[in-house]
Amino acid sequence: MAWVYLVIGGLLEVGWALGLDYSDGFTKIEFVIPTVILFSLSFYCFAKTLKTVPDISV
Repeated sequence: MAWVYLVIGGLLEVGWALGLDYSDGFTKIEFVIPTVILFSLSFYCFAKTLKTVPDISV
């Protein structure tokens, strides 16, 4: 399930990165609100992933 969270988090990250571009420096509120929501959901998914994916550092 952690890998599913990783993929979803990656897709959400693409969404909020595009939202940053469309928001024109946080001046267009109709793009700012979804961007902040996508950022929060992306962060949540990555946090869930870090709890269960094994560490592969050497």
